[in-house]
Amino acid sequence: MAKINSQIKEVDGKLDDCEQSIKESIASKQAYCASLVNLDKVSLYKYQIKNNAFDEQKQRLYEKKSSLSKEKRSLLDSQKRTKENLQHVNKSVEKLSFA
Repeated sequence: MAKINSQIKEVDGKLDDCEQSIKESIASKQAYCASLVNLDKVSLYKYQIKNNAFDEQKQRLYEKKSSLSKEKRSLLDSQKRTKENLQHVNKSVEKLSFA
């Protein structure tokens, strides 16, 4: 049970880091877009490349966040099953001790 709890805490930390990275990525894109004043064709092309890079990074971070959330749900389910199994074992031990 302690191992599952530590894994959940680790995943929570990774989720927090991922969420922070998403916020930083969005802020970087907004700062970059705000820095653009006049766009000629070359600047527009560079903007599109950089904008796509920001979007790809954000997409990867959202996918990582989704994966971490699934991992956390799996750990929580495992924790729940372990608790239920312990309850069943305790009930069986009680029955045996009274028999």
